Amino acid sequence: MTVTLDIVPACIGETCRDIPHNWMNERAHWALKSKWNRQWYEHVYWAVLEHRRKIGKMPLICPTITVNFYGGRYDQDGAYSAAKVILDGLVRAGVIEDDAPKYIRKYEVLQPKGKRRTEIVIEI
Repeated sequence: MTVTLDIVPACIGETCRDIPHNWMNERAHWALKSKWNRQWYEHVYWAVLEHRRKIGKMPLICPTITVNFYGGRYDQDGAYSAAKVILDGLVRAGVIEDDAPKYIRKYEVLQPKGKRRTEIVIEI
């Protein structure tokens, strides 16, 4: 079974982002990074709640997780760095026990063409 979670853009003040930050190359204050990460955790949490019945019993045992950054502009390692906050959000929402390899069968980050948005596909 496949569950697709569309994540709404995160906003702080008047600044909104469709795709999480890649903090590897940005020199931002830790408090600003923390604010953005909390926003993404919350958006993942609400998307999980919205699809709770489809997901079933949590935490899931070895799901396949694909994070799609539509219209993304990251290189491959930057995309995985940006997706870290999404995985952490799934852990905080209770979907997976941990983001260690023994709890996830397959994990990939793709950047298909299209309007900028973030989507999580979970195969159970």
